[in-house]
Amino acid sequence: MIKSTSIIAILLLFTFSSLTFAQESNKKLWSDGTAYILPQKRVELGLFQPLRYGQSENIEWSTHPIYFFIIPNLDVKWFHGFYNDIAAASQYGFYYPTMLLRTMAREGTGGIISPEFKIPQMIGFNGETLFSKKLNENTLLTAKLGLAFGIKFGGLDERTTIDLPLVYNRLAVFYHGYQLRGGLDLDGHLYKRWHYLLDMDYFYIPNVDHNKAFEHKGLLIWQKSEKTRITLGYKLIYAEYPFGSQWHLFIPLLDVQKSWNRN
Repeated sequence: MIKSTSIIAILLLFTFSSLTFAQESNKKLWSDGTAYILPQKRVELGLFQPLRYGQSENIEWSTHPIYFFIIPNLDVKWFHGFYNDIAAASQYGFYYPTMLLRTMAREGTGGIISPEFKIPQMIGFNGETLFSKKLNENTLLTAKLGLAFGIKFGGLDERTTIDLPLVYNRLAVFYHGYQLRGGLDLDGHLYKRWHYLLDMDYFYIPNVDHNKAFEHKGLLIWQKSEKTRITLGYKLIYAEYPFGSQWHLFIPLLDVQKSWNRN
């Protein structure tokens, strides 16, 4: 099954070769989660958002610096062009959770996993396609479709799962092989310096019990300038765990984001 799914994903990426570039710019400030990329040499960073860097006309790199030293991670976004007025891009990334899980496999403070279990070396990979369309001058809609899979070099006992929101469904690929992902983002301008972001993400593992998760986030954004903005909002999560299904609400979500240009 994973082989056929991978083939479908590869075919979707090959369709980008037929896209025609338009005169419209593929650059967009604060463009995380969209098919657009940062202007060349622009850097953006938030307390809870990834560090992003525009390398060239079509390439952007990103990483989550806060937990990079316990979960090394890196993503690259590749802008492909426009099909009519739809911007298209693909994003690929990896993460290495072994260090964090081994730290948690202990007794006492910080111990979530029993020390009797051995955590093997593991690497997670993800890839997704992004399509962004301007509904009007003030509203941008982005659709995302992706595939994530995990590789482990040794046995992994299912009793080591961390049954927590945001964590369980992202580590599930190491127990079940792969995961399908999809989502929609709506990014809009309200009034003067005020903007909003609404997103929905869906996670699904075929042929497995407790295999679904849904995440929704709403943000109100005050953009002080092209270099500073503040966001305030909430995150709603529904997930199926080995012990059953639960809803979670995280509020408030507060973040300060800064940007600068490298010379």
